[in-house]
Amino acid sequence: LRKRIKDLAFALKIPQQILNDMVARLIDNESLLYKNWDEPKTDEFKNPKYKDGVLQTRPINAPVKDLKVIQRRILQNVLVPGQSSIRIQGRNQAREDW
Repeated sequence: LRKRIKDLAFALKIPQQILNDMVARLIDNESLLYKNWDEPKTDEFKNPKYKDGVLQTRPINAPVKDLKVIQRRILQNVLVPGQSSIRIQGRNQAREDW
């Protein structure tokens, strides 16, 4: 497993220790890697949607910044190297620094 993490860190162009820390956090409690909240569902006029008098919500499970960077690097360097676009990434280049 250690060699695989080393190889993945090399492919993702990130320090191995950062990847090791992320794996440890994942093993300890994966819910710490996501921010969870509910967003109200809205209609085409941005009014909240209700069903039987109850506000309809959509669960959001957004990755924390460190995990998001790793996911982005997997997309760019492993899944589609050289073919990523701003539409796929949806990111700000200045915020990607380690």
